[in-house]
Amino acid sequence: MVFVADPFKFEAGIYDSVWQRDYRREAEALDQIFEAFSVHRVLDVGCGTGGNAIALAELGYDVVGIDISPSMIERAKRNARGVDNAEFLVMDMRNLTFRSEFDAAICLGAASSHMLTDGDLFRFLRGVHRSLRNGGIFILHAYNVSAFDRSALGKSFSGDVVADFGIKARSRVRLTLISEEPFVVNWESFWFVFDRGSFRVVRRTIPLRWYRMGALKNALTSSGFVVEGVSSSLLHYPVFRVSPKDKNIYFFAMKP
Repeated sequence: MVFVADPFKFEAGIYDSVWQRDYRREAEALDQIFEAFSVHRVLDVGCGTGGNAIALAELGYDVVGIDISPSMIERAKRNARGVDNAEFLVMDMRNLTFRSEFDAAICLGAASSHMLTDGDLFRFLRGVHRSLRNGGIFILHAYNVSAFDRSALGKSFSGDVVADFGIKARSRVRLTLISEEPFVVNWESFWFVFDRGSFRVVRRTIPLRWYRMGALKNALTSSGFVVEGVSSSLLHYPVFRVSPKDKNIYFFAMKP
């Protein structure tokens, strides 16, 4: 997988408006999990604009967030002003440079979808494994291919309406299949941007991988993790509940 200098510069400008999540609620769910493992220092892989990292830092954790996009990291640092225990670094998740530094690692918000090949996936997972101390835990979110609606392929539909820093945008989205194995879908979006009196059209194409649960579990195991379970929500832990129709899957793993 080859990236340009900043592959998500456009997305960084609209991220907080489009991909709205309840980071505080997610952080509180993670906090309950972390308590059982005496977690203090956390690595947030694919941190985007810092939502999870900042929410965890506000709960008292020391957090390092990494993202391949300098624009995402710039926005994360801006969002984290006044939060001293959150650090943000530009880094490719396939090339993590840490060694036994963290008690826990998280990769949420479907950041794993950018690992388009098995080679990318294993580099990422083995890097996380190296980054953790023995006994460290890893919580990984992914999209479940069994839940993918194939009837949406080739169709266009209205996307998000954004208002951010004086910019308004509306999108049209089309999904096309790139490959069956691994299952990769091209997310093509056309953004109609109204920016302080000017108008422009931005076309974005982002390939995203959806995972088979068994294959991702095997990849984690092959990378040195012990998989404790899989769930459709962070909120279910320590009860693991997931069905083939659940789009979101969370793997709970440990470095022994």
